[in-house]
Amino acid sequence: MARLIERYAELVKKFPASESHHAYLEGMLEHELEIMAYALKFRRSYLLPIGVSSEERSASEDIWTVGIAYAALIHDIGKLAVDIHVEYQDGLIWHPWHGPLKAAYRFKYRKNREYRLHSASTGLLYRQIIDSKLLDWLSNCAELWSLFIYFVTGQMELSGVVGKLVTKADQASVSQMINDRSINKTKHNTTRFAQEKVS
Repeated sequence: MARLIERYAELVKKFPASESHHAYLEGMLEHELEIMAYALKFRRSYLLPIGVSSEERSASEDIWTVGIAYAALIHDIGKLAVDIHVEYQDGLIWHPWHGPLKAAYRFKYRKNREYRLHSASTGLLYRQIIDSKLLDWLSNCAELWSLFIYFVTGQMELSGVVGKLVTKADQASVSQMINDRSINKTKHNTTRFAQEKVS
């Protein structure tokens, strides 16, 4: 788990989560870790998978928990591909599928971006975070695997309990941030400078 979080942090660098919430340096990383924590908390209320014996449920408990945790971690990663324009100081444009940034950079939000496109763009980038060994393991649980695939391709209406838990966790993270006005105000002021120059 720790190595995946490190890979995620390396890719998202200091980017904010959005212009409206967690809109400060490292806001995206903070937001995703909060979502992961909330998703794991909410997952405890669900007996997964549904409709199986307690023995079968017990045998697959870990794989469901891990699948939900990783879906939560990567749920906004598509924003790097479609919401944020990033370039190195020399003007060369960076695309997240090239891997982590290697030098000083600047970024800005794209105008007129389509809100739901970042969910569909997760499929472009999740392999930067989740390796083949983990995917091999997740693919052994057919029901979870189907929901996970729908989730990473942005088909939230088909992602079942995975999408439901991540959406609920996302809303909880945003609510938590909104309720903490004083920290948000201080951090938000740093974003304007960060968009001009980040090293």
